[in-house]
Amino acid sequence: MTERPSLVILLIILILIGCGSAEQERAEEAGDAALILERWPGEGVPVLAWQGPGDSLEVYPRPGDASPARSAARAGKIAVTAGQRLHWDRSVIRIEQPGQMKITEDCILNGFVYDPPRGGRLEAGRARDIYLPSGTLLEVICYAAEGFYIFRHQGEYIEMEVGRPCQQMLDRPQTRWWVQITENGRPIGWIPVDGDRVKVIDRRF
Repeated sequence: MTERPSLVILLIILILIGCGSAEQERAEEAGDAALILERWPGEGVPVLAWQGPGDSLEVYPRPGDASPARSAARAGKIAVTAGQRLHWDRSVIRIEQPGQMKITEDCILNGFVYDPPRGGRLEAGRARDIYLPSGTLLEVICYAAEGFYIFRHQGEYIEMEVGRPCQQMLDRPQTRWWVQITENGRPIGWIPVDGDRVKVIDRRF
């Protein structure tokens, strides 16, 4: 009779531990998702190739796992050769630190206002004129393409061109671009595109 309550207590403890670790993992993913946008910088679909020394490339379970705060032991490795093209099926920009832009005089700018993001994806939306009074501070999220940036202002994500006299870039965003590498169509892990070891050699339009 005394064994059964002990067994029940043990099962409850194990369930709580399992739920706790699952909640922690979901919290980590949610924290990353708040800082990640599914896209790539620049126009056209990037063609990537290995340009670094050595014959192996580390891949990670999720974007951001290569940061010092994460365990390097979670990384795997794939064999690579000089100039080898790297196939990928997903691309995200992880915002490490947003930048800031100041509006120095009242202005009306044309921008594309996205619908509220879902899971880090900015889709749909519409172009509209946006009135910005002098002194407005915009959070700079990331570079888009061809002189356009994505901003966050009053809960909205706005893509617009930079370079107007009323705009003053105070701090540029610190971002890192990640892609999910595939082999034979099967995803095997994420890598950061650093421009030295992994380089854009072409773009498909």
